[in-house]
Parts: sequence; C-alpha cells; structure tokens
Amino acid sequence: GKAHALPTPEEAFGRRDPSARTMSENMNSIIDAIDTGRDCVAKILKNLKDDGEGIEVEDLKKSIKEIEQSCPVLLAEMDTVKRQIEEASRWEESMDSNVNRGADSDASDTDAGGDTITEKK
Repeated sequence: GKAHALPTPEEAFGRRDPSARTMSENMNSIIDAIDTGRDCVAKILKNLKDDGEGIEVEDLKKSIKEIEQSCPVLLAEMDTVKRQIEEASRWEESMDSNVNRGADSDASDTDAGGDTITEKK
C-alpha cells in the first residue's frame, strides 16, 4: 500500500488556532530530541567499534559522560553500555593486578640473596 503522511496540526485545526501552533512546536521538539538521541547512539556505537586495537575504556567512559550530560532523551542502550564498561574495567583491574603481582614475584626472586634465576644449560 501507499504511505500517507498525517496532516500537520495547522492543516487539521486551522492556522489561526493557537493550540495548533503549540502542538506543532511540541511535535518538532520531540522529533529534534529523537534525532539527537539517534546521533548519541551512533556516537556510542562508533566508540564501541573495535578496529583490531581494542576499545579504549577510558575514552568510552568520557564519551558516555558527555552524552549523558548533553542528550535530551534517556537512551535505553546506555545502561547496557555502562554495565559492559564496568565489567571491562573490573577485568582490566584484575589483569593489572595479576601483572603487578607477577612483577613483584619476579623482583623478590631476584632480590633474595642477590641470586638470579637462570635457565639450566
């Protein structure tokens, strides 16, 4: 079937009706908010795109904060992304902790009595 557009409030109620203008302004505000929300979702998706180098969690956190402050609509996707960021941050902290523990262990192995552990030949 053929798609038909809905009449504007001015067309439906007449241009002189003050409520038609108010309705039209409100509809335009809603459409603008939706467009801005779509732009914000696109920015999130762009930041989540892995180009083979991994995703920079700190850059993503900064972007999320900027979007939350500027976006006029509540994005359902934001809660999911924030949970993913929290999980990634915990994983990163765990990895850093394990690497640091391993480095501390290596340092204590070489510092004990000045002996260096070497491979047998």
